[in-house]
Amino acid sequence: MCTVYIFLQAFAIPGPAVLAVLMAALFGGWYGAVMSMTCSVVGSSICYILFKLVGGPILDRFFSSGVAKLRQQIQSNKDNMFFFFLFLRITPILPNWFINISSGNLGISFPVFFFGTMIGLIPNAVILARAGVEIATIGQENGGLKFDLYRALGLLAIGLLALLPIALKRKYKSKLI
Repeated sequence: MCTVYIFLQAFAIPGPAVLAVLMAALFGGWYGAVMSMTCSVVGSSICYILFKLVGGPILDRFFSSGVAKLRQQIQSNKDNMFFFFLFLRITPILPNWFINISSGNLGISFPVFFFGTMIGLIPNAVILARAGVEIATIGQENGGLKFDLYRALGLLAIGLLALLPIALKRKYKSKLI
């Protein structure tokens, strides 16, 4: 299962989220979450390296406008790249596959990508693991999947929290000048 997950993630093929839910349903919440996070970081890192080596022309041909917009955002946040990248990873503003294929060609260093991915995917892994545990318990209890507005807002709040250091730095930087 891990090999398939890493392969899908490495080549930006849809399906890893379903596998993350399945891992939690089969192996339990914590183990499934750790397993899916590990596979996600490894697969994303392979994708980063592959597209950095050979993906530039593909990005320019098929995603030129999206890459140009993201490049602008990256340039305006280059002094706070880790926190900006963490924000991109936590929030669903950009799909993970697009972040994976474009980061290496947009000047995001591998350490920022790797650690930002590792930390930024924790909330997503927990949500998918909870969904997997809920699926595993369907039929055992009354109820079912419970993904509601509060969980979605919680994810957004965590993402905005990642931007707090950027805002504080900008605020105090302007006062120092």
